[in-house]
Parts: sequence; structure tokens; C-alpha cells
Amino acid sequence: MPIFFVHNDRVNLGLPQPRAIAGDCEMLLGANAMAPVGDCSTTYIRINWPGYRDWHTQIMTKDQTPAHNTITLEKFVRRVAGAVGRFFDEFQGVVGQFPNWQVGSGGITREQVSLIGVVHVSQGSWQPILQLDHYVMPRSLDLRVPGVP
Repeated sequence: MPIFFVHNDRVNLGLPQPRAIAGDCEMLLGANAMAPVGDCSTTYIRINWPGYRDWHTQIMTKDQTPAHNTITLEKFVRRVAGAVGRFFDEFQGVVGQFPNWQVGSGGITREQVSLIGVVHVSQGSWQPILQLDHYVMPRSLDLRVPGVP
């Protein structure tokens, strides 16, 4: 079941990656409520980016208080955004299988990505729902019009 990061206006979704990392989440509905991530103390964030190997990292879903409370949605968003940022750091400059989906300088950067939500993909694993700020043209798509040079 997905968790969408809905704004307080109940119309808009998500936030740009830089704002999410900074914890600029006050516009999110339920930002200070417990994140609906279950009762585990940690979970994995998985990214399956076109042309790159599957990637994952672990984040904490409980706070460091003696009660080990589930973190707020705001902290969860920040930790997921941090994981997405680590993905971009790790694959910066690594040539992927699909040039149009290249990560880093000359390709898609973290500043061009918005975090829309997460989807629970398996026991203890979530996958971020990301949105690019531009369209990625498939290399196989031929946009030439017949008879026009």
C-alpha cells in the first residue's frame, strides 16, 4: 500500500528532493503524526533505476528515545530523501545501461527529482515514488516525420 506525501491543501503531492532532505515538510498533511511504517525499528529503501543495479539502504523508523517511538512522517520523508540522495551520490559518474537515464552530472541530478511518496514492496522494504521535472525521451523513439529532413 503506498503512502503519498499529500500537502495540507489535499491537492498537491510530494516535494522536491532538496526540500525533502532539508526537512522542509510543514506543508505535508500529518507531518507531525507517526509515519505509518509498521512496528519494525528499521526498514530498507530500495531504488530500481533504469540501467543501474538494484540498490538499497537501511533507515531507522524508530526514534532514539527510551520509548523507541515510531518517527514522524516529516522525519520519515527526510530519511527517505536522504536515502535517495545517497543513491545519487553512489552512482554519480557511473555509466548506466541507458544513457537517457544517466545519473549525475550531464544526466539526471537529485535537484531534478521530487519525492511523491513510497510504496511497500516487501516485508521491511519501501520503494520511493519519484517524479522527474522533465520528460526522458526513449532512445528508440524515432520522432522524424517521413519525407521531412
